[in-house]
Amino acid sequence: MSHKSFKIKIKNCGLKLLDPAIQANALQWRWIYPLLHPSQPSPAFMPSLPILRFTLNYILSTDAYPLYHWSFLFPHCRPTIPRSFGPVKNLLRAIDSLQHNFQLCSSTLSTCLQLPLMDLLVHQCPADYSLSTPFSPPSTVLQHLTTLRQLKGSDIFRFNTAKLALEFHHNTNALSHRNSSAKAIALIQSNRLLLHNFVLYHFLTSVPRPTNALQAHLDTDTNTSNLSALHSFLQAIICNPITTSNNCSTISFMSTKYFKALPSSSPPSPPHSTLSSSKWKSFWKLQIPLNARNTWYRILHKKITTKKKLHLYIPSDYSDKCSLCPTHHQIENTEHFLFSCPLKYLVWTTALSLYIDPTLISCTYSQYLEFLYMTSSNTRTSSSPYPNLSVSQVFACIQQAIWNSHYRSVFDLISFVPSHVLSSIQLALFTLNSQENIHSII
Repeated sequence: MSHKSFKIKIKNCGLKLLDPAIQANALQWRWIYPLLHPSQPSPAFMPSLPILRFTLNYILSTDAYPLYHWSFLFPHCRPTIPRSFGPVKNLLRAIDSLQHNFQLCSSTLSTCLQLPLMDLLVHQCPADYSLSTPFSPPSTVLQHLTTLRQLKGSDIFRFNTAKLALEFHHNTNALSHRNSSAKAIALIQSNRLLLHNFVLYHFLTSVPRPTNALQAHLDTDTNTSNLSALHSFLQAIICNPITTSNNCSTISFMSTKYFKALPSSSPPSPPHSTLSSSKWKSFWKLQIPLNARNTWYRILHKKITTKKKLHLYIPSDYSDKCSLCPTHHQIENTEHFLFSCPLKYLVWTTALSLYIDPTLISCTYSQYLEFLYMTSSNTRTSSSPYPNLSVSQVFACIQQAIWNSHYRSVFDLISFVPSHVLSSIQLALFTLNSQENIHSII
């Protein structure tokens, strides 16, 4: 079983286990929140925060991006970080796990010109995408165009002082990477690459701007946009629209609970559940042996090691033929492993007809799946052996006895004898029925 399956909610076929990666990132949040917040002063209970800010500026700042905030917001602005700075990498990893939704952000002209091209592009398909060209993320489009990934905004467009707006370079011959710039412009104009809204806004000529619009937001000492230019980007990461809309004012902004409520950069795909939520609820409430529940859960998730699967991965060591069949000519696929093997089929038909319904003496694989997915219409009567047990309880005991006998034949070389398996089923049902009676007496 994969850990991904265990993290899913119980009602959706998982176990709702804690994700260690998410928890590790969440523990960084108490530092990240004040570091990202553009205006909040250092909390009194974190006297080391100014030192941390100074250290981050020392490690992450460059001539082009003199504040650590650039590296926090835009991955392609980061310098190479030595391996010895593990705590800094932990902070960046936690920030990268959050969704960087900058569609509603505003920026300065100088920021658009200064940022790397990769940070100016949309990396996930927008919800309102309606272009005829199929959307592909920049990582796919530029997979073999490494030079284009190194370009900046100024290599793609320039500020037109007459129109007071950005425009694409008409002639790239004077640029450092003229061919790459021309290629990038062509990809953007053909909608193969999409620019963020905060960039497109500055292409509008109808928006009134001062004549010194380009210089208005530049720091005269560094010739780089100051922190105020990044304000909306910082707010976009640390503000949780879900928490705000639900008026969850009791949740501390610096708590791990707040971090886990923030949108993730890679939201999990909806789980494909074999049972409905109500069926899963019934499954977890079943009074059955623990190993029977584990086996049933594993089969529901299709985590079954058949000979066919082993042969597919290690053909030199494993045959794809069933080791229980007398002739050894049958391929052991999932159906054969669970039900159709002649020895197992004999056990299934005998046990089901004896303990559930006599008509199941000629049970089919489709009927077996109905029991597995808890959709069977068969019922037990008061004249059935162990009448206090439900159909699902009986099915679980039969399945577990067959499962145990199969693996005893594999690992302990104990022959799979149907009569012995039926005796094991009777013992399991007797034990379970006795436990049920004890609970009713108590």
